[in-house]
Amino acid sequence: MITLTLNIFFLKYSLNLNKDKIAVTTFHLIHEPPDDHL
Repeated sequence: MITLTLNIFFLKYSLNLNKDKIAVTTFHLIHEPPDDHL
């Protein structure tokens, strides 16, 4: 029971990290287009 709870918590934590990475990447792509740096 404890293991299941920890697994769910870890899964949610991982999903939140991925959302943050995607959000940050999207933010940089929108606000800092690669073309500006070439």
